[in-house]
Amino acid sequence: MNTPATHPREDDAAASVFGQMEAGERIAFVKAMNEDESLRALVDELKQTASSFAFKAPQMSAPAAVRARVLANVKKMPQDGALRTTAFPKVKPARSNAWIGWAAAAVFAVSSAVLWDQMRVVRSNDLIEQQKNGDEIASLGKRVKEAQDEGELLKTAVAKTGAVNDLLKQNLAKAEASSQSLQQQLSESTKAAGDLKQELARVINLNDTAKTQIAMLQSTVKEYKQGVAVVVWNSEKQEGILKLEKMPPVETGKDYQLWVVDPSKKTPVNAGVVRVDAKGFAKVDFKPTLDIQQANNFAISVEKKGGVAQNEGPIVLLSP
Repeated sequence: MNTPATHPREDDAAASVFGQMEAGERIAFVKAMNEDESLRALVDELKQTASSFAFKAPQMSAPAAVRARVLANVKKMPQDGALRTTAFPKVKPARSNAWIGWAAAAVFAVSSAVLWDQMRVVRSNDLIEQQKNGDEIASLGKRVKEAQDEGELLKTAVAKTGAVNDLLKQNLAKAEASSQSLQQQLSESTKAAGDLKQELARVINLNDTAKTQIAMLQSTVKEYKQGVAVVVWNSEKQEGILKLEKMPPVETGKDYQLWVVDPSKKTPVNAGVVRVDAKGFAKVDFKPTLDIQQANNFAISVEKKGGVAQNEGPIVLLSP
């Protein structure tokens, strides 16, 4: 044999050739054969050796005592009249062919074992292939399940995105409506301020026109942007007129207060408290507590009720 006799799995190879291995062991052994070329060679040589045993057995004649017992037993067998003879013909002892039958049986047994071994190998390979196919099917099923889960997640994400888009559209529509409303209010406020200027101009004596200053107050505070405030100031008389429209009501314990900003003074000059009605309207004559050399700006603040000597509260309206 070409394969070394000391192969570590020689016993397993012999058990495989003569059908002495269980199915589970057989599957593992077939896998080992597929990976080990020397093990495959050992199994092939063992099969060839087993097949040649039947043809190498020596042929021998049956012993005389055995032959005599066989003949005696044959003579004792009952015979019917038609077939009975006076004596069995003597047959010259010949070389016994019993070993040929044994050899044939051995050959048949070995061939059957080889065939069975091959069938088991094929069956083992089929089982291995089925196991591989089963694993592939399970893996494919797992991937399909993962794809389905990802599809569900995408559907959920798309639904959420659609809901967010709808909400954004609603907010955008509200913002556009609010913008249009603010633009309309601004247009109305501008028109009201123009009308107010014209009205105050008619009140003023034409002879004092050159000494009269008209200022429109504006707000950067959201709550007061709709308010309209116009001041007509006569520098010679040191007095003026303030008209307010659409001013929001102040909280309890507070009042609006008018201030005149003169660069020659360190602080704004108090021009009096201004109270509006329920509609936010007021028209008052005012006179600053100090003489004004130059009225650069006019301002309205929210102060504690009754007013203060010096500005403390927030400025809500201011002329440019």
